[in-house]
Amino acid sequence: MMADSEGKLTRRRGGGSPLRELRHEAPDRRTAFQRYTEHAEESFRSDLYESEKPRSILFLTLAVAIVIYVAFTRDTKAGEDGYDLRSNAQAAFMAGTAFFCVYGAVQFRDSLMVRPHPMIWRVIHALGVIYVIILCVLLVQTLDSARSIVRLLSPQEIETFKPADPFVQASTVNHCELSWPSLHRQLTSPWMVSHFLGWMGKMCLFRDVKFVMVASGLFELAELTLQFIIPEFKECWWDSLFLDFLGANLLGIIIGNFLIKFLNSRNYDWLDEYVEPESPSTAATRKSVPKIERYIDMLMPFSWSEYRWQFFSTPARFMGALMMMVGQLAIDLNSFFLLHMLQIPVSNRLNHMRLILIALLSFPALSEWYAYTTGVMHRLGPNIWLSLCLIIVECLIVLKFSLSIEQFQRLPPLNIVLPWLLCILFASLFVVFYYQSRLRAWLSVPLNITLFGRTLMVITRARVLAILHACALLPLIALTWHWKY
Repeated sequence: MMADSEGKLTRRRGGGSPLRELRHEAPDRRTAFQRYTEHAEESFRSDLYESEKPRSILFLTLAVAIVIYVAFTRDTKAGEDGYDLRSNAQAAFMAGTAFFCVYGAVQFRDSLMVRPHPMIWRVIHALGVIYVIILCVLLVQTLDSARSIVRLLSPQEIETFKPADPFVQASTVNHCELSWPSLHRQLTSPWMVSHFLGWMGKMCLFRDVKFVMVASGLFELAELTLQFIIPEFKECWWDSLFLDFLGANLLGIIIGNFLIKFLNSRNYDWLDEYVEPESPSTAATRKSVPKIERYIDMLMPFSWSEYRWQFFSTPARFMGALMMMVGQLAIDLNSFFLLHMLQIPVSNRLNHMRLILIALLSFPALSEWYAYTTGVMHRLGPNIWLSLCLIIVECLIVLKFSLSIEQFQRLPPLNIVLPWLLCILFASLFVVFYYQSRLRAWLSVPLNITLFGRTLMVITRARVLAILHACALLPLIALTWHWKY
């Protein structure tokens, strides 16, 4: 790997992957990966181990063979009765999905994720494209038509929406006395496991404890805010505060943070090679490592290092963090909105597949977003671009269908609107004063308030920011009146 006159990296004669050669030149793995990501967007195809062999003709032959087999054998097996509309629609959808995934695996552009193989992340990107297309189809339908399409494509038959679903029933119990039966009921509910796994996964995604803790608290406040629309958000005070926020959420964040630090501290040799020449004893030791252990190492990500978002370094970085916060909150809330509007039980596999797909798509998306906000990449990557489209279309579906459902047309009460308005007002003043005081020196000079020659108070920049910060958070305490006691 050499640098040409324009500063671009070119491949040495004799082949070898770009990252393998950068590993020899860089002092550590983090620097090697940073240099690799800086030039990843300049190449259409990039691989970690060796020059990739796409096998495009082989994949084309395999895809056509599968489609031909399914098409003709399915018609033969149909017999006189044939298939109903639902089974035909699902077969058509699965055939189209399989063919598009094969095309995406061969032809789509690589992301920054290179483990376990770039082709896997291209397939995930293809599935994300299919999901966004389905969302666009639902967006142009009426509410009844959208529900019919969902029932048609659902792997589980949906007859009627049942609010008494076990998942829903566990969170709508009105008994809030603090007793062992009620405590045992909440600890054994599926929501506890989902809270723990969800926030542990988000910690592995965002890799910033403060950001994830703020996101956790913001979601609990969103539940208090929107419970006049969605009954499942009505929770007991001890359930929301101690079991969710300070219980399952915090435990998941702690374990996720420990997992990141543990994996980052392990001395993996991702490229299965050493920069320094090996002595005979070292080579013998390396050969004695079982192959299964080396294969497991290949399945691990290239790096588990923490993201240094530096939210308050510049206004642009702050806006990027705010967009990320709003985006992840919208994904969580849309899960409940879509289930209610499209009348899908929580236990349905459609809900599980959506959550798994968004989680897998978030790994390359956040990696590309971090590279974009830190200036490593100068354009949005394909996965973060697709994720933004996904969030926007889901929000448009929720907005459109809410106009047809009486439950979602209720106006929020004043004791919900007023705290949020005050919070937004003082938070905006905090942000403006914070960045203006960094740009203008006269705002950073202490102001002495005197009366009859005596100094009553010294107003400093730090004191003003602390007051604005407290004024932005204090109104949200009023939302706790909506807990069930």
